[in-house]
Amino acid sequence: MTSFTEDEDFGAQLRSARALLRVTQGELARAARVSVATLNEIESGKARARHNTRAALTNCVTDAGVLFEREMGDEQGQLFGVLLHRSVRPFHLTDSVQSLLAPDALFSPLALLFYIASTGKDAHRSDSTDELFLGVEVEFAHRRVLLDRAGFDFSPLRVARLGRFLLSAFSLYGDRIFCSEPLRLATLKQSTAEASITLARCERREMYDPFPLLFALEAAMKAASANQKANSQAPFGGSLQDIIKQREHPLARVKELIEAARETTTQESTIQESMPEESITQESMPEESMPEESMPRESAPQESTS
Repeated sequence: MTSFTEDEDFGAQLRSARALLRVTQGELARAARVSVATLNEIESGKARARHNTRAALTNCVTDAGVLFEREMGDEQGQLFGVLLHRSVRPFHLTDSVQSLLAPDALFSPLALLFYIASTGKDAHRSDSTDELFLGVEVEFAHRRVLLDRAGFDFSPLRVARLGRFLLSAFSLYGDRIFCSEPLRLATLKQSTAEASITLARCERREMYDPFPLLFALEAAMKAASANQKANSQAPFGGSLQDIIKQREHPLARVKELIEAARETTTQESTIQESMPEESITQESMPEESMPEESMPRESAPQESTS
């Protein structure tokens, strides 16, 4: 058995990753910003991938859900392989979460479902409180990413990440955003499979403005915090209104984006309503619909006098 070198192994894993993701060399090369020729040589083991190139290719396929594996094999060598996570549930707000909505990502989301994720208050316990976060399910062609335990809330360290995520979502994929009905879903105590079923069964409606949902989350978090005996302090420094007033804050930029989109829609509606119903002129009418007297007449052929 011929053992793989490190470069041959990486190339073989890239080929397997592309097969799982069903993408071509051109699509992966474009997303990683390398040439197709370079990718072809790396996959065939003819060229050694530079550190930056290797990192770019690895990040592209791992952000799309691929996991590289290296396990100890028998006396003949090691075993290498790739896995595809069809359901991902990050526990931390890392840069990879933000890269889900990057415009140059290998895949763009098909839909984003926003809701209020909760643990579900125990009705039999008076001291039971609800833990609340902003939940998001990002749906791709081949997998789903559930962001309910990642910690989207209004704490000072997380609210900026929340704003950047919303800014990317509404500026790039505003026509693919939905919210759940009902708004609050108890997915935090559910397994990933159970949470996926809960989200699949709920009704969804288009969401063009995230702030009604954010204000509802803020009110629910304040109510839950007020019921806590050990800690009556709200889990954020200022109110959502105060955060929006900070002009450079990502959430303030989201507010500006939503207002600009609403103003554009209003102007387009006003223009359409102001147009007269009979705005089609004779010049723009098809020939068969023009009045007979306005139709051009063919001149009769003149008889020759010779």
